[in-house]
Amino acid sequence: IVRAEYQSKLLHKMTTSFSLTPKELTILKRGRNAGGGSSTRKRGPKRLHSKKSDGGSSDASIYQDSTAFEALIGYTYITD
Repeated sequence: IVRAEYQSKLLHKMTTSFSLTPKELTILKRGRNAGGGSSTRKRGPKRLHSKKSDGGSSDASIYQDSTAFEALIGYTYITD
């Protein structure tokens, strides 16, 4: 799964369908990239900058969710 939009949707399904441990929730929080700060530097794929999301989430939020998802997958891979 290499598309930020799909990773974001999958993360939301996971967090609503499963009980995550406190450690996993910490990993999610730390895995989100900070998108704030400089308004001139945008993070994530350019396709997220060129259009507005119609699903209710901001483009920065989609990218942050996808990095949190990747962090959780990496943590699971390392610890299991």
